[in-house]
Amino acid sequence: MPQSSSISVSVPPTTRAEQALVFLAILTTPLQSRYPAVAGLSTSFLTFVVLAIYVIVNRSRLPLTLLNNRIVQCCGVLLLVGFIVEPLHELASYFEHSRILFMVGGAIVVACFCRDRQGMQAALLGFMAGGMCMSLMLMTTSYGSLQLADASDFGSASAARIAAHTGNPLAGNLNAYAYLTGQGAIVAAAFLYHTKHTSRQVILLGIIGLCVIGTFLPVSRSGALILAFTLAVMLWKSRLPRHYLVVLAFLLAIFIAVTVPDVVWSRMTLSFDDSGHRPEGRVRVFNAAMACFSEYVLLGVGRGQFYSNWGVIRGFGDYYTAGVHNAFLQVWLYWGLLGVLAFCNILFAAYRSLPRFWIDDPLACALMGLAMSVGLMTLFVHNLYAKEFSIGLGLLIASRAWLWPKGIAVPRSIPQTVSTLQTPIPQMGVM
Repeated sequence: MPQSSSISVSVPPTTRAEQALVFLAILTTPLQSRYPAVAGLSTSFLTFVVLAIYVIVNRSRLPLTLLNNRIVQCCGVLLLVGFIVEPLHELASYFEHSRILFMVGGAIVVACFCRDRQGMQAALLGFMAGGMCMSLMLMTTSYGSLQLADASDFGSASAARIAAHTGNPLAGNLNAYAYLTGQGAIVAAAFLYHTKHTSRQVILLGIIGLCVIGTFLPVSRSGALILAFTLAVMLWKSRLPRHYLVVLAFLLAIFIAVTVPDVVWSRMTLSFDDSGHRPEGRVRVFNAAMACFSEYVLLGVGRGQFYSNWGVIRGFGDYYTAGVHNAFLQVWLYWGLLGVLAFCNILFAAYRSLPRFWIDDPLACALMGLAMSVGLMTLFVHNLYAKEFSIGLGLLIASRAWLWPKGIAVPRSIPQTVSTLQTPIPQMGVM
């Protein structure tokens, strides 16, 4: 085996300008649908382009230090599998490959801006501010309509959901809005746990309440489930007495029951029974995936072929092919068993990037909550290159590369200086 040489690079602390840039980039991500696209590109994508240009011009050596990061390497393995398997099928398409490549690039850029505690905190505050803004917009545009709506089953609740958000300036993916507002509540909850100032506690409680309501207003089952599960884990892992946990959970349940419109609860169901009526879309695509499992179990069918008539014929849509609302199943359909194993390897690397004893550090606690929410999102979305994944992976890359390189969260009482860290840049050896 050839030995790889390395050189050391001093990692400078983030500047106020860099902290402001990453804060604004994450803040505007939930609001991208409010602004018109430029040359077919979303404002969020253009924002990340600006960040990338800044890194190339001012911090060009930092991305090189991340090439040996486990998450980056695992993403490269997934791309390699995709490039090998896709040409084996008809109508080969490399759209997904290019978007995943952009996602990984965005993650590296985000990591460069979160290389110390100040940069990471700015990013986390961006999540909280974005969740607040999204929640306020949802409350002012749809809360009244949902409060007046009357629904007794899933179908009527879905119709009320569409009616409440028709003409809404926040035109876009309602499930994504629920995820993003929930992440604002998760970050605020992590900061609340580590805050001793009464005034800050009151403010953070208000933010949590606002974001919790906002999570339910898109009437998204997956968004509500992700928020509830993540907050439950954070509470359980906290060092609060168990009777405090019971009281907190009880108060939160009462708050949700009182403030969330009744129509929301009529849609919080999932039935696999298709007798006598047409099953919902999520169930239809799951059934279709199970029916043709033998066709893609080993080598998949390719991204291009899946979105052709192949998908429509096998029940993944009526007039066009729809995704399967599950990232694992989607990548399995694309690139078979090797693809889904490579995807699982990315998630395992992300899990290993979380520091131990995260509950003792406010930033690590918030990062764990975000990582859990993003991981749970893979069970409900089929978009492998979502910006939420890019930002989440970027935070985890920075976590392992710079903030907690030993995988252990530093207690708050112990100062940590990032500027003294030395990170190797791998050099290509001769094979």
